[in-house]
Amino acid sequence: MNQKIKIGNGGVITITDKHYKAAGGEGSIYVNSGMAYKLYHEPDKKQFPVKKMQELSAITNPQVVIPQELIFDPKDGKPLGYTTRYVDNVEPLLKLFTRTFKDDCNISFQMVNHLVKEIQKVVADVHTAQCLIVDLNELNILADIKPTTIVPWFIDTDSYSTPSFKATAI
Repeated sequence: MNQKIKIGNGGVITITDKHYKAAGGEGSIYVNSGMAYKLYHEPDKKQFPVKKMQELSAITNPQVVIPQELIFDPKDGKPLGYTTRYVDNVEPLLKLFTRTFKDDCNISFQMVNHLVKEIQKVVADVHTAQCLIVDLNELNILADIKPTTIVPWFIDTDSYSTPSFKATAI
């Protein structure tokens, strides 16, 4: 893959296979210079409204990774996806479900207990912003494992329900 993309009203960059990070049901994630780029698999069917991006920006908890700028095809101006900040050195929450991983990373019961409380706090902050997490699962929370604590990072926030845009996933 070698695709040129335009970021918002700014410049054009090239995304290649070396930038590929992961893929999900709706799109692929590429990472370059501390920025993540979500490119939808079917951009003609899935577009991200500017107003929804504005409504998601009401979520002020820094552990919620929200869309920042739209990505366009530089040739025809069609929307392709969006950018967001990239959270590095994290693991999918799913990994914490296994005893082996917890033992290998010295994850204690107290750390897991603190993580659950942090997840509850972030969910409450999202609700305070009049938004609703509709696809809360073990792959949409990343875990930043510190020596004595675990910090949750919420991703894939484009599916969140906002005051003007109801849920797109269940």
